[in-house]
Amino acid sequence: TDKALSFFEEMQQVGVAANVYTYTAAISACEKEGRWEEALSLLERMSADGITPSIQTYTAAISACQKGRQAKPAMGLLDRMVNDGIEPDVIAYSAAICACGNAELAQPAQKLFEDMKRRG
Repeated sequence: TDKALSFFEEMQQVGVAANVYTYTAAISACEKEGRWEEALSLLERMSADGITPSIQTYTAAISACQKGRQAKPAMGLLDRMVNDGIEPDVIAYSAAICACGNAELAQPAQKLFEDMKRRG
């Protein structure tokens, strides 16, 4: 993860502009180790740079929250996806539901499950 994030930073220092793919790769690297705070920080930086996150970007960030046992940020990211016009898929929902399970939040997990079923 550290190598991937260092490479991401070095790319920008030498003038290679970040895009949705490089941000998603960096967020995915954070997800692998549950470094949810870094993943969310990159997501915010991405938005500040005017780059629209993809469903893969959001899912990686939600998964990072799940691995870091952070249910509330994971649920917030699902809401943000919808507000950004991106329909969460079963992978995004599953990660958020697992985050709720890790935090022993049964009611929010049930609500997310119902939302997922309703959306199809």
